[in-house]
Amino acid sequence: MEAPALKPLSIAELLDKALQLYKRHALLLLSIFAVVLIPSAVISSISIFYLNDSRLVDAILAIVLSVLAELACIFAISELYLDRQVTLRSAYKTGLKRYWSRLGMGMLVGLAMIPVGLVMFLVSMVGLSVLGFIILIPVLVLLTTRWSLSACAIVLEGVGAVAGLERSWRLTDGYFWRVFGTSFAAGLLTLLLSLLPSLVVTFLFEEMLGAAPKFTLIATTR
Repeated sequence: MEAPALKPLSIAELLDKALQLYKRHALLLLSIFAVVLIPSAVISSISIFYLNDSRLVDAILAIVLSVLAELACIFAISELYLDRQVTLRSAYKTGLKRYWSRLGMGMLVGLAMIPVGLVMFLVSMVGLSVLGFIILIPVLVLLTTRWSLSACAIVLEGVGAVAGLERSWRLTDGYFWRVFGTSFAAGLLTLLLSLLPSLVVTFLFEEMLGAAPKFTLIATTR
């Protein structure tokens, strides 16, 4: 089977291709998410049960596991689209190689957002919070859209953090609204594929933990 010819696609075509790809390789793609979602959900549920707060744990898990799954998924989808063989191991092996570059890219984006947040804080201090949001939202949309392909460049082109940001900026030049629409649609699809399984696992695990004290109480009263 020949690899598909690479050409510009509309948002509808991209979503159609993504759904077809997911249907053909659902087990592999779900496995990539499951490798991180199941441990993350279990650890998060335990932290809520014993610490009553999972925010710090969730932040650490997002930095370590979610980023790794993102990289593995980018590689797997690219290989599958080009009709190449890819396994769970090869996807995560590539993700691990590019992990530090992706983490560095995230830190650079965070640093770039500091001046934006500072401007909003100063504006809100003088009682103009609405103006602050009006300034903040377009800037955030601009930066996140122009840098939205950074992780893909890091994984697929093997570039570093700074080069990934620069490459994404060049690739999106002149295609802002197209990239924004595609990223928004892809984000919703990713949310569907990753968040729902995580919520199911978290719910089931919390139900199990919640049932444990009940069983203990029943046992001690008999």
